[in-house]
Parts: sequence; structure tokens; C-alpha cells
Amino acid sequence: MKFTQLHASYTVLSEGIRVNVARDAVSNINVRPPSTAENEVDFLRLVTWSYAVLFESGRVSFNVILGLPPLNNSVLSIEKQAKTKSTVQKLRTWLFHNIGFEKDREMEIRSEVSGWFISCCQSFSPNTPEHWRMCFDRLCDDMIEIIEYCHQVLAFVLSSPIDKEAIIATWKKRLQRDWDAHEFDKLISDSALRLGAVDFP
Repeated sequence: MKFTQLHASYTVLSEGIRVNVARDAVSNINVRPPSTAENEVDFLRLVTWSYAVLFESGRVSFNVILGLPPLNNSVLSIEKQAKTKSTVQKLRTWLFHNIGFEKDREMEIRSEVSGWFISCCQSFSPNTPEHWRMCFDRLCDDMIEIIEYCHQVLAFVLSSPIDKEAIIATWKKRLQRDWDAHEFDKLISDSALRLGAVDFP
């Protein structure tokens, strides 16, 4: 199963980041991984796992890496990685939220997800084991590509006598400034009280 390759690639990258940047630069992935590649449940698990990698566990580190100039000035490569991030985000939103038809943003998500499914399995609504396997393999391939690209960028940074120190220092500062959303709650409440909004929730 391709997920085995994907998981191994991510493990290598996360270890490299933790050793060379900071031990908390990437956190563990605790969501349940897929066990097969031929049903809807395991595709959902793959989307959830991929989202956790890109937007939760490694959010700051992936943003740092993908924000650096592309290797060999390959703009197409960095655009491909950005597209993969966007696809994962939209798939997760479409699969786990009550997306309607009223707002332009909702229609954009529906349209892009539908187009992605068609490009994977020639169906805008996968409903057979073969459909789900094709979608599963495509997402695995795209995730492997983005993780291996990040691995290459990290190796380039670590081997650069000119840029390594500055990039790693900036990376660590961004990690230190990163707060979980819930940590803002008390700060916002305190600020509201100082401004006189005593009934602020």
C-alpha cells in the first residue's frame, strides 16, 4: 500500500526537522491511519492524516519550507506543492463540514473537489472500491511528492554555509511565536475587559 511509503517518507522528514531545527518543530500524528486503500473510510482517514501533517503537526515547519525560494528556481514545483496543500484542505472541508450551495466559497470548494475526483477516477462521486483506490493512490502520490520536496529543501538548507544559520534562526522564531487558537481566548477576553466590554463571552 502506498501509505506505507508515505508514512516512511514523513517519518524521515520529521526526524530531520526535529534533529536539526527543534524537537517540537513537528509533533506526533495521533489520528488513526488508513488500513486499506479501497474504501471510503480509509480515504477519509488518509485525508485526515494528510491534513494533520500539513495543517496541524507540521504547520509552521511546512510553511517555512514551502515559503523558501524553490529549488533550482522551479516555480512550477512550488506551485504543485501549494496545490496539494489546497487540495487537502478542500477535501477535508468538503468531507467533514456541511458545505452548502449559497456562498461562492462553498461552490468553489464543491467545484474543485468534484474536479479532483473526476481527474482521479472519472467520477465526480466515487462509489466503488476501484474509485476509492484510485483517489487514495493519487492523494498518496501527491503527499509523497510534497514531503520529498520538503526533504530536499531541508537538505539544501542544512548544507548551505551561507543560508543555514539565518533560515534556522528564523524558523525557530516562528515556532516560538506560534500559538494554538485556544491560547488566544484569555488574551482576547482580557483585552475586551480592558476596553470595557464586560459582557464579552
